[in-house]
Amino acid sequence: ILDAGANIGASVVYFGIVFPRAHIVALEPARDNFEVLQANASGIDLDARCAAIGAVAGSPFATRW
Repeated sequence: ILDAGANIGASVVYFGIVFPRAHIVALEPARDNFEVLQANASGIDLDARCAAIGAVAGSPFATRW
């Protein structure tokens, strides 16, 4: 399961409960959210990355809205 934009990991925990045999890849670019995701998803078969998916290379936080 690929969770792109995993935030604090609520969906990761849900997927871990509903699909206990699945391997989950979770991407979350915000460092503070990523740290909470790691704590929340403890014990789940997870490959968590502090990263994002986008159409162009670069940081989503480099642009001013």
